[in-house]
Amino acid sequence: MAGNEPYMCPQCKRFGIAWDARAKILMCYYASCRYVIRIENQREIPSSEVICAAIDADKTGKSIGKAVRSVMKSDKQWDDPEFDSTDWAHPAWWRGSEYGLWCAIHLVEKIINGKETGIGAMHEDGDKLRQMVLVLKRERDSLRCDVERLERELNSERNRRRHA
Repeated sequence: MAGNEPYMCPQCKRFGIAWDARAKILMCYYASCRYVIRIENQREIPSSEVICAAIDADKTGKSIGKAVRSVMKSDKQWDDPEFDSTDWAHPAWWRGSEYGLWCAIHLVEKIINGKETGIGAMHEDGDKLRQMVLVLKRERDSLRCDVERLERELNSERNRRRHA
């Protein structure tokens, strides 16, 4: 399938350029290189012709990877939503992602500790998580009650047999 086989990287001269469908870029997958070429308005896996044309056009030395490094070295901020969830994502994106994870963990802890009852407004995904964890907590509490009841019955049966 076009786009998946590696092409020669203009920077490291190894066959490592491949289409990254998540970031919508061509990227060298060698960790020592990570050369990037952006193909504008590309929504599907590009054809071999499109990839070869993008690599040929990029051999002028202008690449997103070099642009990212030069902008990051300067005082300007680099923030391109197309790079979110990639090695070139803006640090604020990663902080936001970590904060979202922390909030989800905090919500689960509050539910398990009984501090969250499921009452109150919350955005749709947060409420979905809250309701799923509340169901699991209710099932856990119900099973805990059943186990305690069975333990009492077992202990009373043991006591009855000892005294019989």
